Amino acid sequence: MARGVGVAAVVVALYLCGALMVEAGKDFSLLAQEIQRDSKPLGANVTCEECTDIVNIMFDVAENATVRAEFEADINASCRKYIPKEADICIKYGDALVDKLLPWIDKELKGLACRDARAVCSNFVQACKNPCCATPTLPEKVRLSIYDLPGGNGTGFVATWTTLMNTSTHTVQWGTSNTSGTFPYSANGLSRTHTHGGWVGVVHSAAMTNLRPATRYFYRVGDASGGWSRVWSFETLPTNAGTSARPLRVLQIGDMGYGPKSDKTVAEMIKEVDAGTVDLVLHVGDVSYADGDMPHWDAFLTKIESISARVPYMTNPGNHELWYNFTAYRTMFYTPASTYADNRMFYSFNYGGVHFTQLNTETFEDTANIDMQQRDWLALDLKQARANPHRGMIIATGHRPFYCTNGGAKDKDCVTFAELLRAEAENLLVGYHADMVINAHMHGYERTFPVAYGRPTATNYLFPASPVYVVNGAGGNREGNDQPHANQPWSAGPATNQIGYARMTITPNKLTYDYVIASNATVFDSFVLIK
Repeated sequence: MARGVGVAAVVVALYLCGALMVEAGKDFSLLAQEIQRDSKPLGANVTCEECTDIVNIMFDVAENATVRAEFEADINASCRKYIPKEADICIKYGDALVDKLLPWIDKELKGLACRDARAVCSNFVQACKNPCCATPTLPEKVRLSIYDLPGGNGTGFVATWTTLMNTSTHTVQWGTSNTSGTFPYSANGLSRTHTHGGWVGVVHSAAMTNLRPATRYFYRVGDASGGWSRVWSFETLPTNAGTSARPLRVLQIGDMGYGPKSDKTVAEMIKEVDAGTVDLVLHVGDVSYADGDMPHWDAFLTKIESISARVPYMTNPGNHELWYNFTAYRTMFYTPASTYADNRMFYSFNYGGVHFTQLNTETFEDTANIDMQQRDWLALDLKQARANPHRGMIIATGHRPFYCTNGGAKDKDCVTFAELLRAEAENLLVGYHADMVINAHMHGYERTFPVAYGRPTATNYLFPASPVYVVNGAGGNREGNDQPHANQPWSAGPATNQIGYARMTITPNKLTYDYVIASNATVFDSFVLIK
């Protein structure tokens, strides 16, 4: 009986909070954000086990009519017994709680990764801890990113890894041989952490610089006393990378989650990395689909390790990373040059003769925006890239699409937000002649003709006068995929909702983009851009 009273007290309090939020016109995501901003743990006096028991009862009440009726009767009896003077008000709110609020909360949580009781207790009640790793200090979840000095062309790699506890050093060791188990080069880096969502762990990064071209390097990460990772290897680009003799080879994905729907995508990408035909991976937002459920971040980084530990894995933030103001995303990944220090989530790098401009299209409120600071940076970045007489392709990426056709005339993403992003940044992309803009967010694949300000400027890809836009957010996630309509004047080529990834080969004046269906490794669509 005591537990039933505790449950009633908790859920009535939740209802009162929810009722006030609903009356204020706020939705569930804003309720979550307000809880996130509250630094005082809600579950300070509740154990993880007690909390998960309570939340599981709430789920049962929300989804089972019989349990709901029994629970409503228990609340009413508790109201009459423990607060008889306010019993009528208590019963009124209890009825509304059971009949309306709990089913609504349950429905909203089904749209997130944190639908299980432990995730709710970790994020909303802060009663559970979620260790990242199996051992205290052995490195896990190794990933590479490009360490690009201003004006450089991929001059080094940063290795990033995760441990449960911090270590005395944050070391990467590397060399050109693995036969002796010794490494002639070593560098110490830095560590960082966060505690949101009950996460327990430490992320480390260290840079490998002055790498020779066309060289296979072997490396390991960790600490002399804490232990070392397994030995991984990568190959640096040859000096002619990005030329017709040796095109740059890039895999591109978007909206790829930790769960089973991305299994075939990841498996095919691993095959391509095994074959030595991948120089770079671009993940254009919605990285892991963790939604604040921190163990899902760890599951995702483990899942992609056979890719990310061998080729640089470059990312954009997506809307599913917004929890705790993108803290987990910013902690888990290193971005080039000086961008990590000021926590920006937009940056650029040069690799194989290609200039990649990585945009942030996100806000903490789950809306689209490229703010003034980023627009000023974008103008300068594109201006400098285009001024380089030896510069080949300029490719911009950002999670939310500038052009897409998944929705109807009043669609939020393909109309309202797409028009907003175009108003904020299209003049820069057109004015500085970006060759391609790659987006995601919509769970399908489609492409445009060269387009500027809503009008196609050509119906082919020969020497386009304006950017070509590709939407590829079909990597596989729990929400499933949607079929684009491809019904606009600027729409080009076939479109699909089949799970897959893209394969790009790039030279200074030619870009081939293949969309690959993950289930059978066949090319669904291919086009060639000539500049």
